[in-house]
Amino acid sequence: MHKTESYLLNLGLDLKGARKRRRWTLALVHQRLECSVQTIQRMEKGDPAVGMGRYLAYIHLLGLSLDELDDSEQIRRETLGQRPPK
Repeated sequence: MHKTESYLLNLGLDLKGARKRRRWTLALVHQRLECSVQTIQRMEKGDPAVGMGRYLAYIHLLGLSLDELDDSEQIRRETLGQRPPK
């Protein structure tokens, strides 16, 4: 597996985990992002065919930042969109 594929896979898992911690359904994210449920599922699997703009919109919707995404462990520890204590 290439490093990019691994990064996207982890990003997808982080997005899915953040969505679930917020108790958001796929239908809710679909409404807010204005994209299909299938596209959201593909992002949560780290599909490289999904445009970066979609990923960034999802990250923004979750209230996360690119700095936080640089530390996947930090994202996994966040609760309901709040930064974990350092």
